[in-house]
Amino acid sequence: MSNQISIKKVKETDTSYVYLKALGTILYAMKGKRIFDRFGFNLPEEKKHERTPTKLLTKYKEWEYNIEASNWMNNSTGEMLSDYKISSNLEAILSENINITHN
Repeated sequence: MSNQISIKKVKETDTSYVYLKALGTILYAMKGKRIFDRFGFNLPEEKKHERTPTKLLTKYKEWEYNIEASNWMNNSTGEMLSDYKISSNLEAILSENINITHN
């Protein structure tokens, strides 16, 4: 037998939970701590990624966040600020699986 690690592909139906109180406790405990450090080697240089085009907004009051579209929308024109599309897995986690109990 070989010592291979089996990686299970996550299905869209698999769910994850975000425990806000536990996350807050962890982040508070790690504040000011050195989490990442060098291991003594340099990674090869990566190819440069294409930069996302930016928009300069001068009339920012015309833009409002649209929770259904997960994007900023111009109130007068209906134009979306970006082409971002939320994945169904992330949408399910954010809408259904956030545990905010104080137990």
